[in-house]
Amino acid sequence: MKDYKTLLDNFPNASNIDQALVGLQESLVLLGRAGEFSNYMSAYRRANPDNQSVQQLEFESAKSLFLSGKFRDAVAAFGTYMRNYPQAANQLEAKLFLAESHFRLENTTEAARLYQEIVQVKASPQRVRAVQRLAGIELANKQYRRAVPFFREWRGTARTKMDEYESNRGLMQAYAALNNQDSVVFFADEIMRLGAITPEAQPEALLMKGKAQLAQNRMAQASGTLTELYQTHKTVQGAEALYLVAELKRKERSFTASNELIFDESSAFSAYDYWYGMFFILLADNYQELGETFQAKSTLNSVIEGSTNAEIRTKARERLKELDKK
Repeated sequence: MKDYKTLLDNFPNASNIDQALVGLQESLVLLGRAGEFSNYMSAYRRANPDNQSVQQLEFESAKSLFLSGKFRDAVAAFGTYMRNYPQAANQLEAKLFLAESHFRLENTTEAARLYQEIVQVKASPQRVRAVQRLAGIELANKQYRRAVPFFREWRGTARTKMDEYESNRGLMQAYAALNNQDSVVFFADEIMRLGAITPEAQPEALLMKGKAQLAQNRMAQASGTLTELYQTHKTVQGAEALYLVAELKRKERSFTASNELIFDESSAFSAYDYWYGMFFILLADNYQELGETFQAKSTLNSVIEGSTNAEIRTKARERLKELDKK
């Protein structure tokens, strides 16, 4: 590497200087010092203003910064490249790398602006990635109506099961926020069709489907969906599903059946302190409805003393105060 630097420092106009630049770049990348190359590139450009062969090297240098995780340096490098070569055939590719660098730096406003510019070019291969990013950004920003078209396009261009899953999941979440329950059920079923593509995929889909059915007042279907969930998935989603079914029985005034369900099934979910605590608060509510006030208070006191979840302890204290007023 020392020889490359010597050549560049002392003979910037040498006929074989391009080879020295390539060698220096490769050496710096291997050493994890790709960011240093920009200084030599700038010096070379000043010494050789009419040499066009350096363009691809500048692009590869900027790309190396991105691939090595030096996103701030990549932003500067790709910005410089795009200004220096506005007519370059790989301008959109450079713009995508620039957008991705901003995205990795959590500069999502600037990233979204660049992605929007990319999606205007309908036939570009970079459009697919830009659409995926915009879908996620709009969903995270709670701009659900704007997110839906991007997720639908992503779904239409999906080439892998993971793409199908991510796009269906985004649509399921967006439609849930928009209170479009039929669409939530549809995309939840689409996720179930894909199988256990991630550990969370099916439990999340079943939970959202069950909640959508509850919102539609389809209680029998909701109970079936949620029962399937807590019986087959001992996850946090399964814990919430068990609570919802027990609560549904309570709303039907089947207080004893609600309690029996909790006693029979809750131990499998003891690791999820929030929902485990909620089971016992629901038990206390059921005891109160059954006229067993002493048992209700005793249950709430046990939650206050034993729960590791501060929110649950607060809820239990509030319930106990309400009972003490009666």
